[in-house]
Amino acid sequence: MPISKIENYDIPLFGADPLVWGHSDPSREVDVRAIKACEAVLAAGHVLLMAPEGTRSRDASLQVGKEGLAFVARKSDPVIVPVAITGSTALTASFKRLRPVPVHLRYGTPFRFRWPEGN
Repeated sequence: MPISKIENYDIPLFGADPLVWGHSDPSREVDVRAIKACEAVLAAGHVLLMAPEGTRSRDASLQVGKEGLAFVARKSDPVIVPVAITGSTALTASFKRLRPVPVHLRYGTPFRFRWPEGN
């Protein structure tokens, strides 16, 4: 279950996609329903997509991560697979010209967080 920022629902044509695929639509505040939904997805053994940075980088640099990923991971201890997406900044221009643009996904080594003893 992907989690999508609330602004994605306003994108013409693609705004309905989160509803079609069952995405959660968390607000900018702590969304208890979204966190419980994440925990349920992981408890059922399904894949959960999260963007730890909370948004795309405008300058293609790595941004500071938000607490949501760590919070969910602390409670459910999932295997985390880092993914980098490059080339997506050219998507908007390619839609206007109706031309394909290469978008690349790179997968890192799966890992689990190591938590301090007693926490």
